[in-house]
Amino acid sequence: MSTRAFFTAWWATLAMAEALFCGVDVGSSSVRVQLIDSVGRSLYSTSCAVAYRVCASDPRFVTQSSEEVWKGVMRCLDGANIVDSEASVSICVSATCSLVVKERVGGELRPYSCAKDSADADQDVVFWMDTRSEAETMEMNETLRDDGCLKYLGGAFVQEMVLTKAKYVVDHIAKDRLDSVVFFDLHDYLSLKISELFHCEPLVMVPDSSQVLTPSVGLDGELKGWSSELLKSIGLGCLARDNFSQIGKVFKVDQTLDYDYIPTAGTPIARSSTKTVVQGVIDSYGSWIGSCCGNMKNTLTLVAGTSTCFMISHSMKAPTDGIWGPFNVVLKSLSVSTSGFPTTGKLIEHLFETHPAYDELKKLGNPFDTLESLISTEEDRTGQSIHYSAKNMFLYGELSGNRTPYGDSAMRGVFFGESTDVSLRDMMLKYVCILEFLAFQVKQLLSITGEFEISRILICGSQAKNKRLIELLAFITGLPIDVNDSIDPHLSGTRGAAYLAYSGASGLDLLEVIRRLSPDEAKRYTTDKI
Repeated sequence: MSTRAFFTAWWATLAMAEALFCGVDVGSSSVRVQLIDSVGRSLYSTSCAVAYRVCASDPRFVTQSSEEVWKGVMRCLDGANIVDSEASVSICVSATCSLVVKERVGGELRPYSCAKDSADADQDVVFWMDTRSEAETMEMNETLRDDGCLKYLGGAFVQEMVLTKAKYVVDHIAKDRLDSVVFFDLHDYLSLKISELFHCEPLVMVPDSSQVLTPSVGLDGELKGWSSELLKSIGLGCLARDNFSQIGKVFKVDQTLDYDYIPTAGTPIARSSTKTVVQGVIDSYGSWIGSCCGNMKNTLTLVAGTSTCFMISHSMKAPTDGIWGPFNVVLKSLSVSTSGFPTTGKLIEHLFETHPAYDELKKLGNPFDTLESLISTEEDRTGQSIHYSAKNMFLYGELSGNRTPYGDSAMRGVFFGESTDVSLRDMMLKYVCILEFLAFQVKQLLSITGEFEISRILICGSQAKNKRLIELLAFITGLPIDVNDSIDPHLSGTRGAAYLAYSGASGLDLLEVIRRLSPDEAKRYTTDKI
C-alpha cells in the first residue's frame, strides 16, 4: 500500500469511528434491516413479513404493493432509532429485481395498478416472479438478435428482467396516461423514500465514461443503463425522453446523455447534514457482498433462497456465452458476472404446497428435521445411500423457465417415476430428487465457466442451512463448499447493504470494506461419498 493510500484509509477509519451503517434488504417475503458500527459489529437487526400476490385466474400475474413494502421498511427502521437521531448514518437498500410503477398526479407519485384486476389499485409492483411479458420478451429478443447487448445477458432477455416488465406496461397502458407514468427498480424506489424520510437532498452525478459498457447495458436487465437508441428500437423510447425522466431515480445528472447513467453501487446519491443514502443493488448482490468472507478469487458464490443467483468476480472484459455480464458498476476494480436459476428453494416450497403428505409431515415437527430423520431411517433400513432408493425417480425442475444458460422462459419441469404413492416416504424421495436437481444445476453451470478457473463454491442464503444439499454439492461438483457460519444467512443481504453504505460514506473501496469487516474463513465442506 502506498503512503498516500495508507493515510487515506487511516483518515477514513478515524472519520467513521462514530458513524453507523444501515442495510435494508427486501426479499421475496420479508423486509430485513441491520445496523452495524465501524468495525462491523451488529447493533440491531429485525425483520417483518411482506406479501406478494399471485393472480388466481392467471398465475402469470404476480404483484406486490410498494406501500406495504415501504411500511415494512418503516417498521424495521423505527426500532433502529435512527430516523430522528442526530447520529451520522449511511444507508443502502438491496431489493428483489421487481418493477415499481407510479403515476404523477399533481406533485405526487401515486400507485399505478399492475394487477390483472385493475380494481387492486395498490398493486403497483410487478414482482420478480411475474411472467406476463412472454410476448414482449420474445419481441425484444427478435429485434435485438444481432445486437451486441444480448451477449451481456447470456444471449437473451428473460421475463425476470425488469426491462421486459416495463415493456409490457408500456405496451398495455392507455396512451393518455403513458406520459405521466414513472418506472423504478424496487431498490431505487425505496432509496427515494428513505431519502425523503431523512430529508436528504439529491446529489448531482458527474458521469465517468470509463464506467460505461459498450454497448450500454443495464445491470441484470434493470431499468437504468440502456442507450436511448436501444430503448427506441424495442418500443421503449418513452423512457429515454427528457433525459430519461420516466426512469425514477434519486440522484440528478449534470448533463444530457445518450444513455441512462448508473452510479457504481455504494456511490452517495442523496445527503443531509447527518444522513447519506447510497446507490443500492438487487438483493442477490447484497447477499453476495455480505457473505464473501473477503476472498472472492476463483470463487463461485451461490446466493440461494427462493431462487439461486450465481456471482463471480474477475478481471475479464468479454462476455461469456450463457452468463450475464461482465458488469462494472458493482465493484470499482473488478467485473462481476452472474447467472442463476429462478426456481430452487421454490421447488421445496412447491413440494410442501402440493404433496398430500405435507399435513402429516407438519404434525411431526420441523419439516426439514423430519425429512432428515426419514432419510436416516431409510438408509439404516436399506444399508445404502438414500440416492439408491430414489434411483428410479428424476426431477427436471425448471418450473418457471430457465434463466441461464439457455435464457428460455418457456422451459418447464417434468418428473419421472410418478406413482399412486402419496406417503411420507414418497414425499421424502421427491425431496431428495429436488436436492439432486439443484446440485446438477450447479454442475451444469460450472461446465460453462471454465475460463473463470473456479476452485471453490461459497453458498449463502436460506439454503446454506441445508447440510445435506451442501454435502451433495461437494460430491457432485468435486469442489470444496464454504459456508459463512458467522453470519445469519437471513441477514447476509442487510450486511452487504451496510458494507455498501460504509464504502459510500467513507470513500473506501468496497473490497477494502469487505476485507476489514468480513471474517477471513468460512466453514468448509468436502466429501467423496453421499
